[in-house]
Amino acid sequence: MKVKIGVVAKPFGIRGEIKVKPMTDFAKERFSVGSKMELVTKNARKVVEIQSVRNHQDNLLIRLVGYDTLNDVEGLQLSSLEVERDDLHDLEEDEYYFVDLVGCNAYIDNQEIGSVIEVMDMPAQPLLRIKRLDNGEILMVPFVEVFIKDVNLDEKRIDINPMDGLL
Repeated sequence: MKVKIGVVAKPFGIRGEIKVKPMTDFAKERFSVGSKMELVTKNARKVVEIQSVRNHQDNLLIRLVGYDTLNDVEGLQLSSLEVERDDLHDLEEDEYYFVDLVGCNAYIDNQEIGSVIEVMDMPAQPLLRIKRLDNGEILMVPFVEVFIKDVNLDEKRIDINPMDGLL
């Protein structure tokens, strides 16, 4: 299984650099010189290697081996950079990769209410987008301890503590 770790925002300059928005807490390690990952464009997947990397505001400026000019990178806007799920770091207890939460069933008081269809990385906290079983509506549940009783990835189950007004 592939996991998106970054998105190409746009080309940067004329020497083949791309501006990348990292989607990982381990950006310094993941996007280091010599690192290999898959570049996923609209039409293809290709393994690429990082030739150089530097910080630029909240983004990274990356040059890939074999991409030396603006012409080489012009069509890469909105492409994804991905790695194998097995290549991700092990996390501490009670830490989760968003990709592992998608597809989990959500429960309230041992009653299944729906399934997680997306995890949104918001400034205040992540939000679970849960599609309800009964009416197909989308619930937005903050992924914080006060709302989340338990997460069991082996059972693909998330137990939710519904506060007044949540549902």
